[in-house]
Amino acid sequence: MDTDFASDPLLPPEIERMIFEIAFDIQSPQDNWKLVSVAKRVRTWLRPLIYSTFIQFVNAKAFPNMKTYPGFIDLKEICQFALNHLVDLSNLTTHDAVSDLLEKCPNLTNLACWGHIDAHHLWPSLSKLSKLRRLSAKVEHISSTQFLSATFSSRLTHLEMLEPTNDWKFESLISLTSLTHLAIFYPSFTLDYKRLGTILQACHGIHVFVLTTQHGDLGEAGKDLYVADCRMVVLDDSLSEMKHWIYDVNGHNDSWEYAEQVVLMRRVRWIQLDILCHRNITAFQYVKTILGTPWDDYLTEEGMKWIQNSILSELGPLSD
Repeated sequence: MDTDFASDPLLPPEIERMIFEIAFDIQSPQDNWKLVSVAKRVRTWLRPLIYSTFIQFVNAKAFPNMKTYPGFIDLKEICQFALNHLVDLSNLTTHDAVSDLLEKCPNLTNLACWGHIDAHHLWPSLSKLSKLRRLSAKVEHISSTQFLSATFSSRLTHLEMLEPTNDWKFESLISLTSLTHLAIFYPSFTLDYKRLGTILQACHGIHVFVLTTQHGDLGEAGKDLYVADCRMVVLDDSLSEMKHWIYDVNGHNDSWEYAEQVVLMRRVRWIQLDILCHRNITAFQYVKTILGTPWDDYLTEEGMKWIQNSILSELGPLSD
């Protein structure tokens, strides 16, 4: 249909717009372009949604494709719409190219830099993202002083630190006053759990602390911290999974929400035995412990009744 066709809408504009926005599906680009073709007003409404998420992921089709996008598309304009950005194309792009793109995306609220993308190479651009709320990235070579000087530091709510090094001062987390969700993915050194416990006690705003490590890496001090702090969830794989990142972008339950449910069960003592590791709640069909035992072997009767209607049931059957 010609976008210049001037049809008189039968519904009030606000209702018509709501219908088209509900019909929009970020995972169905072909259908979205059909919607855009209905009329110019629909194109105006949907363009911010179409370009709200940039994906440069090694196992997914890049969007927008910076090498082949049509000349009639104003890159600077569409970058203003970008709220979410996932980049993991270390073999197909460069840090300079990513940094240049970040400069054009001042409204980003959610950024994930995975693979060999190192945040310190992007820091001059990344640190200026004043609206950023969620960050998943390697923070090595970025000092805690630099991190706290970023324009987003006082607004950051979700932080996943990928492979942090022992020169990072975790005490700086106390200054991230809006932080509610913290994850540490495979630290490259042995954590000082007593020190970490003291820091977490001072971080009153943190609701969930996820540590990705192997069972044997915790040691007695790590196990003591786990038992003492109900906010702690131990996984054997990262939250850095595209599937669940997209879930969050689409407003669905993601890995953080699942971790919140585990924290809730720990707080109300619905887990009969204090399980040390909750095996990869983001990727496995069955919600099991690291020993492969079904959850219902560990939940109280109240816990079993509750979990049947919780979002954890989305992950699959609770037992074999």
